[in-house]
Amino acid sequence: MNKVNFYQKKYEALEKFYGWVDQGSEYDVAVEQSIYYNKQMDELDEIILNITIATRFSRCGKTISDKFKNRLENIISKYKTLNLEKY
Repeated sequence: MNKVNFYQKKYEALEKFYGWVDQGSEYDVAVEQSIYYNKQMDELDEIILNITIATRFSRCGKTISDKFKNRLENIISKYKTLNLEKY
């Protein structure tokens, strides 16, 4: 069993996201870029990335696009079937 450092994963997710924001991307575009350029993530990293970004949207009062809402619904269903003992 690998021990996953959730806080490190969350930091990495925010770093990916805000890297795009710092380059001038709007939040919606930064989400898509973060996800597109990190397609090869494992299942847990993908879940953490999406949930972390969604949480940041909520804290900043940003509106989540329909496309991102659909992705979050898929991510939540993946989480429900994830074998956490593996991590």
